[in-house]
Amino acid sequence: MLEKNDWRLTNQESSLIGAQLYLKKFISRSKDHEHCVFCLRKIMDDNSKDDLYREAYTTQDEQHWVCKYCFIDFKDMFKWK
Repeated sequence: MLEKNDWRLTNQESSLIGAQLYLKKFISRSKDHEHCVFCLRKIMDDNSKDDLYREAYTTQDEQHWVCKYCFIDFKDMFKWK
C-alpha cells in the first residue's frame, strides 16, 4: 500500500494533481533524456542500458515525465486521467 510519506513524493502535487497524462515514446529534442519526477529513473530514446525507459507517461507539454511503475503507484492518489 502506498503511504503519504513515500520517499518519491517531493511536492509534485502542485503540478500533477488531476493532470492528463499520455503514454509517449521519448524522442530527444533538446535534451538527451528526462527523469521520472518521482523515482528519477532515466527516460531516453536509447534502451541499450539497464534502468532506462523508452516510453513513459507525460504531460501534453512534455515538462513532467512519470515512469510506468510510478504511474501505477500514484495514479489514484493524483487522480490522473
